[in-house]
Amino acid sequence: WMKEKKRLEEIAVRMGRNYASLEDEAQVGVYHFGDEESDRELVYAIFLDSIRKRVTVVFRGTTTALDLKQDLRAIPKAIENPIKGMKGISANVRVHLGFYEYLFANERKKQEQITEDSIRKVDQDKTLSEVERNQLRERLLQQKTQVKRHLEDWETEFGESIESKYDLIMNQAIAILKENPGFKLYITGHSLGGALATLFSANAALHESPYVQKPVTCISFSSPKVGNISFKKTFERMEEDGLIRKVRVLNGLDLIPKTPSLGVFRVLLYVLCPWNVNNEFSHVGIELKLKGTGFIISYDRHDARWLLLADTWRTIKGFIYLFHLIFFLRITKLLYYHTCSEILVRLRNYYEELQKHNIDDLYGRIKKGETGILSRITISKSDRSQKGKNKDAEIKRRKANFIRNSALPTFTAEQRNSSVPEKIE
Repeated sequence: WMKEKKRLEEIAVRMGRNYASLEDEAQVGVYHFGDEESDRELVYAIFLDSIRKRVTVVFRGTTTALDLKQDLRAIPKAIENPIKGMKGISANVRVHLGFYEYLFANERKKQEQITEDSIRKVDQDKTLSEVERNQLRERLLQQKTQVKRHLEDWETEFGESIESKYDLIMNQAIAILKENPGFKLYITGHSLGGALATLFSANAALHESPYVQKPVTCISFSSPKVGNISFKKTFERMEEDGLIRKVRVLNGLDLIPKTPSLGVFRVLLYVLCPWNVNNEFSHVGIELKLKGTGFIISYDRHDARWLLLADTWRTIKGFIYLFHLIFFLRITKLLYYHTCSEILVRLRNYYEELQKHNIDDLYGRIKKGETGILSRITISKSDRSQKGKNKDAEIKRRKANFIRNSALPTFTAEQRNSSVPEKIE
């Protein structure tokens, strides 16, 4: 409780409001937590934040073997462009197959496939007796029936057909937005979750529900690439129309956001098949790159040749860094720079400087035609050292306050001997 109170006090200071006024209206918590089949499908949660007036959809990053399998299915899948017909916008876009199927696969067909695969494994298991095998088959069929019943219950509640995870999550979010008029929709996630957040937000921004206010905001962390250049052009058009805005947060030495990519072979692809260069994967939105010495905020438009050269150079630097880690036996650093904890540390270190940049202002500058590097902040070693000392002192101060304020009440001898202790004020 004391930690929650401290957090609300900090929010009140940032918003220029009185803590008491926030405490009365504060309603922060999880409304939905989709982890029923956490080892077989994506995991998500939907949060309500009445202080900031947000409904936030959060996707989990890579955790299970199936998550990793979906990550590796980096095959471009052609899908119909939802805003086709506009000038300069192609009829189809290509997106990462694994990410797309995780979010948009037909739930009923997927459950049938899972049940069939599980039954096949049971039938092939020679260690089971016939009775055990029949019991397992019956249990799997019951699970499939239960999933279908849940989908039917959701369809009855929402009054709409639920075909995919996207449909389910979107309807759950809209139900919360309907109960809280004026709240905005935010989507976020780390790694795989960041990729799912990008796809989800692109579709949510085109949703016609009056309860989904525009723009929809997506904040992804360490996300891999999701779609091709055509997808990027479509995303940029949606940004121009005020439907969506996106910030990609990543560590400068994290290799995951550079994937999937053909790397240096992209140059060869452009020379031999220049008409096919638009099918290469590319990032979308504003990039916030956190480095050990500061941060860079940038925005690249869809020029295929420029992106080709820029991404190729980044890939070369990535290979150099990878060789450096392997050569010096520091391969564990690859995972270290991809973690949420390292991102959080750097965000805290640069908090004061980041507060000077507003997402609305950044998109205002982009709308005026600014591209490339929008801001570059470099912090000296002495300043970083001082910030680190100040941060450690602040952490110690907060711990001391928490321990002092949360001390257990003491009882007198009479109170201890009494069957009903007096109320301690």
